[in-house]
Amino acid sequence: MPCRDHLLQLQEHRSEFEATGVEIAALTFEAPHFAERYLEETGWPWPLLVDQDRRAYRDYGLIQGSRWAVLGPHLWPGYLKLIFSRAAKVEKPHDDIYQLGGNFVIDAEGHIVLAHRSRSPLDRPTVDVLLEALEQAGESGTGER
Repeated sequence: MPCRDHLLQLQEHRSEFEATGVEIAALTFEAPHFAERYLEETGWPWPLLVDQDRRAYRDYGLIQGSRWAVLGPHLWPGYLKLIFSRAAKVEKPHDDIYQLGGNFVIDAEGHIVLAHRSRSPLDRPTVDVLLEALEQAGESGTGER
């Protein structure tokens, strides 16, 4: 659910992201029929790539979280906030709840300008941080490879 909320935040700022001229894509390890359902339910405007074997997750250093990192009581207030702030539809998980995500900004030369590897399902960069990284990517063309 937190990853879905993060994608909704990005979608709410669609015009700002599109103004940068950048291409956005999301990646999921869920089965294609779940990805298709997500697209239908949300109207996600960008590509949604399916990586069921999680090769990209491994290649980018996205790890499995511990029980504490994913379900610990320190996260409960954040989960409750998500549930009540958006009247989020809470569903039974249909895949690995321990797989953590991340956000990456990659410039035209293939350099990683921003690498945010989530430490919990709620750990995501803000829209402002992502937009700033996109500006840097356009200006510098340098970063970690």
